[in-house]
Amino acid sequence: MAKLFSFFQLLCLGLSIGAYAQNPCPPEGSATDPVRRQLNINKNQSAAVPKKKAVAWDIKQVINADKHDDKNDFEVNAYVTLNGYLVSFKEEGPESCNCKEADAGDKTGDVHIYIGLHPDAPKNECVVVEITPDFKRLHPDYEKYLHNNVPITITGYLLYDLEHRPQATNTCNKCTTTWRKTCWEIHPITAIKKM
Repeated sequence: MAKLFSFFQLLCLGLSIGAYAQNPCPPEGSATDPVRRQLNINKNQSAAVPKKKAVAWDIKQVINADKHDDKNDFEVNAYVTLNGYLVSFKEEGPESCNCKEADAGDKTGDVHIYIGLHPDAPKNECVVVEITPDFKRLHPDYEKYLHNNVPITITGYLLYDLEHRPQATNTCNKCTTTWRKTCWEIHPITAIKKM
């Protein structure tokens, strides 16, 4: 009976692994409410370079703006390019956009990159841009671009990440610990170029 039970367990495990392989994390991730589902769909869109031309997104305009609710300042999914300094970066782990399955140690999630007006800019004076797993798949050598304090050009899609309103200087209420200037970010990145 024990052998039969073990065989049955293995069979079930094999079926569940096969089902997972056929149904990976969907574009909406594990979000349940409509707003966050759409946010994740935007985050998980293709990181391939599109045929359209990117327009300049002026980092000075964004960073030097007075504190204000900037939610309507730009257009979600606008294809833009941004010049600045790569201040720092960090591999991220589980988020709802990856069904909470990513692991920072295994480098299977997004990479948060902080872009500022100068190499030593504080994070609360930076714009966040993100490398996604799709970008990593298209550019397995992506880490060659990740060097602190270098001038860099980032191209990709604008996204307003409302989940970070309490951490953004522009939209926080108490502002005890902010780690970004704005909820606007480039996510996903489609191209990175050292200047």
